[in-house]
Amino acid sequence: WIYFSSRGQGLYKQKRDGHEKQQLLENDVAELNVMDDWLFFIDRHQESQAYRIKTDGSDRRQITDTYTENLVVVDDWIYFIPITDTPTGETPVYRLQTDLTHHEKLLDDAFQFTVAQGYLFFQREYPGHISYLDLSDIDGGPVMYGGIKAHQFSVADGWLYYESAEDDNSIYRLSLDNGQTDQLTEDASQGFNVDGNLIFYRNIDDDSRLYRYNVDTEENDKLDDGEVYSMHIIGDDVYYTKATSLHKLQWYRIHVNGNEVEKVAF
Repeated sequence: WIYFSSRGQGLYKQKRDGHEKQQLLENDVAELNVMDDWLFFIDRHQESQAYRIKTDGSDRRQITDTYTENLVVVDDWIYFIPITDTPTGETPVYRLQTDLTHHEKLLDDAFQFTVAQGYLFFQREYPGHISYLDLSDIDGGPVMYGGIKAHQFSVADGWLYYESAEDDNSIYRLSLDNGQTDQLTEDASQGFNVDGNLIFYRNIDDDSRLYRYNVDTEENDKLDDGEVYSMHIIGDDVYYTKATSLHKLQWYRIHVNGNEVEKVAF
């Protein structure tokens, strides 16, 4: 199944061939996470609070009681940033067990974060320097990672990938094992996804068209001529949107190793 939210139309699931489309919720949702038989999401119709629901649409339950951002579910934990009015303006990071039995504060302040390989990687501002917190030693506190200043970043297979804020948004990677740093693209990126040795990115030097960079061969291929917006990797396909008119976006997909673009009905 593919689970998705069409803005203003609710939460749905459907088979990858486009069949058996079912509405699970009428509300507009964001930051959707799928974990086993559960969906975790932010409900825009409920003051952007976080909820969970079973993949069949049953057993809906509220998770947070305040405006929530950066919802991430990894293993048995739900990570999130609650947005509240505080004198300092800080936005802390919390985590809550997926069975909703235990929660704890991880950081006093962060702008955005990701969780991978037992660590929480985060920035306090955007663009900003990347730091990390060892989730097995929370009391040890955060550590800045090599002074890297970035826009978007991602962690996969022992590498930290990032858009360098100090080199015109070119994509770099840094080894989490030995600190080796490689520049991957000359072009500027504004949003990317990593799948094994392949990086899919919006090339803002070419009007935000979709490109694929192969880390092993250094091939850099343009996959679509249109201006690309949202982009996700599901299974062996890259799903993305392009504007078909001033106010309408159309979904497309392309196999991670292919070149044939297919329109998708969501």
